This record gives sequence, C-alpha cells and structure tokens, in this order.
Amino acid sequence: MASTTDFVIRVLEEKLQLSADELSADVALGSSGLDLESIALIELGAHCEEGLGVVIPDEDYGRLPRMTVREFAEYLDARAVAEV
Repeated sequence: MASTTDFVIRVLEEKLQLSADELSADVALGSSGLDLESIALIELGAHCEEGLGVVIPDEDYGRLPRMTVREFAEYLDARAVAEV
C-alpha cells in the first residue's frame, strides 16, 4: 500500500500538473517551495479529502503553505485517526 506522502505527490503530479522533478517529501507547499496559490491548495485538499476519506476544516487551509509535502501527509494521517 502506498504511503500518504506518495498519494499527495501523485495528486500534485496528476491533478495539479506539477513536474515530478520538483516534487519531494521535503518540498514546501507554499512560497518557499512549490509556491501553490490558494486555489491550488484548495484543489489539493479536495482531492486528498476525496481520495483518503478525511475532512480538512476550512480554518486549517491557512496552515498548508507552511507545510512540506511530508508534513501535510502526516497532518492527513492524524486527521484520519482523529475521525475514526
């Protein structure tokens, strides 16, 4: 089974059309890394919610630009556990 980090990278590559060359677990989602705009972060969140069956509260979206791909995956894992 693929890890949540792998899932997030796949979403970034396939759904948001980012190059695999710029993707890694340690790259930031925000301006110090991938520089994803708000709409792209919402799209990423929506795909992850649908694919992983988690809910990302609206108030948490402001935290995403400060997260790396790995930190976002860990956040999603924690949300999944909290919702069980």
